[in-house]
Amino acid sequence: MSGAATGSGSRAKRIYLGLGLLVLHFAVAPMLFAAPGSAVAILSFVGLQAALVLTLCGLSGVRWMTGVGMGLVLASGFARLAPWLEPEDRSVLGSCLSALVLAIVGMRTAKSFFDGRSVTPVLVSSAVSLYLLSGFFFTLCFDTLETWSPCSFLVGGVAADPRDLHYFSYTTLTTLGYGDVTPHSEVARILALSEAVFGQMFVALVLGRLVGLQVASQTERGPTHSR
Repeated sequence: MSGAATGSGSRAKRIYLGLGLLVLHFAVAPMLFAAPGSAVAILSFVGLQAALVLTLCGLSGVRWMTGVGMGLVLASGFARLAPWLEPEDRSVLGSCLSALVLAIVGMRTAKSFFDGRSVTPVLVSSAVSLYLLSGFFFTLCFDTLETWSPCSFLVGGVAADPRDLHYFSYTTLTTLGYGDVTPHSEVARILALSEAVFGQMFVALVLGRLVGLQVASQTERGPTHSR
């Protein structure tokens, strides 16, 4: 009993820490994107992603998953710093590897959310973490496309920079749609549309899950209270 309680407490701490790291990532990303090729920015991103992997992938207790995630994090940082690659190739390869890292962390976080059997702060934190991870994932997809095909996204008629794409990703995920950043190419429009649809489906899915768990919990308690 005490072992289960200890395991549950450790899991909760990991999820709360993971959410805190994601909020920190969200807050500092625009500043780091101001100089995306600098060693400080690259090492900061690598450090944050490594912390995410160790925190959230460790929820499963499956060491190979954490090992794969850490390997991808290190490969991402190495690719972004590799002097023998062209700057565009470094950016594309680094972004692709970082996207894989976020996909692994996201799958682990999604499993934590769907394994929940009652509405708790831990469950809600898992959902918020997954939502933030999704925004970062699409930011990397947009950045890869813009690097690979310049002017896929435009701001006032000029090519968007990484800070613009970070901002655009979350305004698209939340379907705010201010219109100051616009997808210009067909692939960019498909990606933006995919994120907008995902954002709406995610909210509906999470709300449905939370309401369903709450109703089931109240139904189970009902007969006990009536007796």
